[in-house]
Amino acid sequence: MTASKVASLTVMAGVTFWFGNIFVLGAGLTFHASAISAINHLYPFLNMLMGVLVLGTILSYLVWVTIRRRHISIKGFRLELPGLA
Repeated sequence: MTASKVASLTVMAGVTFWFGNIFVLGAGLTFHASAISAINHLYPFLNMLMGVLVLGTILSYLVWVTIRRRHISIKGFRLELPGLA
């Protein structure tokens, strides 16, 4: 296995980890908005709106990698993004 493949797998594992954390944050804000409002002192509607925006962002990313070309180049390093499947 080449060093670029190892780096690609490492980056994708990190990205997947953070997308999972962000999904849990969005789901918590959306479905438990009133409980979280006791912590962050925002209106439950604002918490729900932020959660829907976070989940919408993740959904749009999943649609993007499913429909469009799944390669990204950063400083000459080409990274292939996994599709929805």
